[in-house]
Amino acid sequence: MDSRYFVAATLAAAFSVSISAQAAGKSSSSASRGATSEEQQEFGKLDKNHDGSISRAEAKGSEHAKDFSKFDKNKDGKLSKQEFSAAEKSEEAASGGTHKEKKE
Repeated sequence: MDSRYFVAATLAAAFSVSISAQAAGKSSSSASRGATSEEQQEFGKLDKNHDGSISRAEAKGSEHAKDFSKFDKNKDGKLSKQEFSAAEKSEEAASGGTHKEKKE
């Protein structure tokens, strides 16, 4: 009886640690991407067909149209969320940290 209790307690503890680690990984992966809510909103506005990427046509008329090829790192003709976030950070750094302020 004692060994069954020990095995059950060990399995329960391992299962709860696994779930906690998995939950922590999901929240930190969102943060590690570094996309701000402002970037996510802008991405959502540009992604008109909601396919999870921004095509050259969708970027037309935005600040990303000019340097689209530069930001499209994998040259697939669209900006992924990661490429878009990197573009935002690049433009902000190039403007001395005032990128967001200049757009408005």
